[in-house]
Amino acid sequence: MKRDPRGGMSVVLGLSLGLVGACAHAPAGEIVEARDLDEAESAPAITHIAELGGSDVVVPGRVGAGVGDQIAVVGEGLWIQGRAFGRQPTVLIAGLPAYVQARTADAGIVVRVPTGVPIGKQTLQVRTRAGLAEAVLNVRRYAAAWNNEGALHWVAAPSPTSAAAVVASKNAAPPVAKLAFSSDGRAAYTVDPAAKHLNVFDVTAQGGPQVAFSLELEGTPVLALETAAAAPVLAVVRSKDVLVFETTSAIRPPRGRPRALPEDIVMALQTANTSGVPIAAALSPDGRYLALTIESENRVVLLSLTDRDQAKVVASVVVDASVRAPSIFDLGFSVEGGILWALCGPRAAAESQGSRPTVMVALKLSKEASGIRLAISHRSELAAGVPWALGVSRSRPLPSGAAIRRPPQMAQVMLAAAGQGADESAALIIAVGAEGPSTVSAVAGHVTDLLIEPMGQFALSSVLNSEGAVNLLWLRADGREAETQSMSLWPSSAHVKAAWLDVQP
Repeated sequence: MKRDPRGGMSVVLGLSLGLVGACAHAPAGEIVEARDLDEAESAPAITHIAELGGSDVVVPGRVGAGVGDQIAVVGEGLWIQGRAFGRQPTVLIAGLPAYVQARTADAGIVVRVPTGVPIGKQTLQVRTRAGLAEAVLNVRRYAAAWNNEGALHWVAAPSPTSAAAVVASKNAAPPVAKLAFSSDGRAAYTVDPAAKHLNVFDVTAQGGPQVAFSLELEGTPVLALETAAAAPVLAVVRSKDVLVFETTSAIRPPRGRPRALPEDIVMALQTANTSGVPIAAALSPDGRYLALTIESENRVVLLSLTDRDQAKVVASVVVDASVRAPSIFDLGFSVEGGILWALCGPRAAAESQGSRPTVMVALKLSKEASGIRLAISHRSELAAGVPWALGVSRSRPLPSGAAIRRPPQMAQVMLAAAGQGADESAALIIAVGAEGPSTVSAVAGHVTDLLIEPMGQFALSSVLNSEGAVNLLWLRADGREAETQSMSLWPSSAHVKAAWLDVQP
């Protein structure tokens, strides 16, 4: 090579021209290597953004866009077309980085709408070393609401400038007993009441979420359905095992492998299921640990899911040794995974008047040389009656040096509980923070579920009113004053007794 540099140059030049020529003549949607594209020598320009839905990007392969509905849903693929994007562009949506999944022969960029993005009109930016291009996206985040009859509604989540709204879907949904969103938001997993199928919705489908895939289950009762907040993991908790799915391919996950539960856990879960006591469960953000309640002992166990055959108990703690009756209502991991919150209290109004306070317990999860440790960090007694629901924020609190900070007493952990005394028929929404618990709102009715949407701005709750109707209620949870708003989910019915909620990350 050194003795004939011109020959070597001619080989390299010929190869380069061949690659450039291949890109030039390839279909626009053909996926190519970024190194085969030209470097940007002028400022980028965006000419079109096509919607790709929730399907995987396959390399090698092609991308193809449908007609589009002009709505970019959290988790949806976008094909950004234009010019002068260079080899390593940076894409931001509402200031959040959108991972570049692929490049196309026309120098286009394929990304997904990132989790945590605000909804409404947002700015998409493509940055290169030569300049910046911008376009406007209309971003939507879906919440799901389902009731004890199996009926499912998809709801466009509220924003500071828009109200929540039920969104009609093209196809009738199968009955839903449990639901959870994938970590990237593009899929929702549901189990039917008979536990015969795990149905997968493409939440980003044009016209509204639609069933895209279905896996058969054995019909064994499903006690809990949990997804990890920061890892592609889905856990289907059954009375004898935990089915663990790897959901990198969120719309079509491969069949999960069961992890057998310890014999004493199996017996406790079967007893609770037979007696009709709900099982509370929570999956750690990294998907490595599953927390379960052992109601008969007021105990929380932490199971490791890293072994491919068994779910092993790695830590256990009794939340309240002074009480024999079951009292743990709900569990939820903090966004960083270091705290497991447990909502505890009496199961009947009569008990709340005596020595059974409603309490929020923070369990600290720590890794030590001897293994994983789960211990009570602190507990807060609440001026409330029977506890109903727990909501733990998925949004990360801003650092103390930030110019705008969320008030410390608001938004990170919220709960719903009955009032006390003359106010037993009312529901209290309570925030728990560094400065202790504080009542955010009092509403008429029974709150059956509660969550904090990913931006930490709103708390959403399903409320069963005195007439038997189920309404969706949302209120500001970021410390700003605003009136509570609501909309109807289901009219009065003798059969609808409760409704549950989840929301895209």
